[in-house]
Amino acid sequence: NDIKVRDNNGVSEVYVAAGDGFYGSANATTYLGGPEFGLYKSVDNGNNWSEVNLPTLNSGLKICPNDIEIGSDNKIWVSTINSYVYGEGGGRILSSVDGVSFQTEEIIANADRTQIAVSSSNPNKIYVLAEGTSEPVLMFKTEDGFSTINNIALPNDADTGIAANDFTRGQAFYDLMLEVDPNNDNIIYAGGIDLFKSSNSGTSWFQLSHWYGGFGYQEVHADQHALAFGNGNSNVLIFGNDGGVYYSNNSGTNI
Repeated sequence: NDIKVRDNNGVSEVYVAAGDGFYGSANATTYLGGPEFGLYKSVDNGNNWSEVNLPTLNSGLKICPNDIEIGSDNKIWVSTINSYVYGEGGGRILSSVDGVSFQTEEIIANADRTQIAVSSSNPNKIYVLAEGTSEPVLMFKTEDGFSTINNIALPNDADTGIAANDFTRGQAFYDLMLEVDPNNDNIIYAGGIDLFKSSNSGTSWFQLSHWYGGFGYQEVHADQHALAFGNGNSNVLIFGNDGGVYYSNNSGTNI
C-alpha cells in the first residue's frame, strides 16, 4: 500500500505497508498475501525484512497498514485500511518515535481506507482523508497531534454526475489522494476522480482539473492516486493517476 524511507542517524530505515486481498471465493490458495499483511521494516537496503508489531484489534486480530508518513521530527505515522481477510481495522492512526513500538493516536469512527498528510513545519499538524462506511468520504485536521480533531470541508466536484459529498464518486477504496505542500502547510491537495487544492487548510477548495476537460477545467485523466513534490519544490508537482504521470511546474495551475 505504501513505502517510505526514514533517515535514522544515517541509517536508512525502509518501511513497507504490505496490504492484502483475495478473490470472492477466498480460501488458502486464493489469498493474495493473506494474513501476512502488515508493516515491514528493513535496515540493510531490503536484504532482510522484519515485521513491526502494531496494536491489534480488541479481538486480537491484526490491522492492515495503508499510508506511511514521516514527520519533520522523524516520528513515523501510519494509517490503516480494513483488511480483506478480516474485514475490519480501518480508520486507525498510529505513531512511533523509534520505529519499534507503535501506539494508537486516533480512531476515525466509521472509516475504512485512511490517508494522512503531515506538515513539514509543524509535526503535530496532520490532515486526514478517509473512506467512510456510513458517509462516502471524511476529512479532518488536527494541529495538536490528535489531542483534538476537527472536520474540514470536502471538495465539491463541479461534475453533475458526482455527488457534492463524495468527490471520489463511490470509489474512495480506489482513488483517494491527500498531500500537504512541503513549504506551506495551509496548502493541501486532494484527489478523487479529479484534483483539488486548498490554500486555507481545507476551509475552501479550488478544482484544478476535470477528467475530460469539462466545466471549464483543464483535462487530467480520472482516478487520482499519488502526488509528489519535486525535491521539496512547491511549484513542481507530479501526479499519478489511471492515465499515467502528469506534471506541473506552477503548483497545479497548468498540468
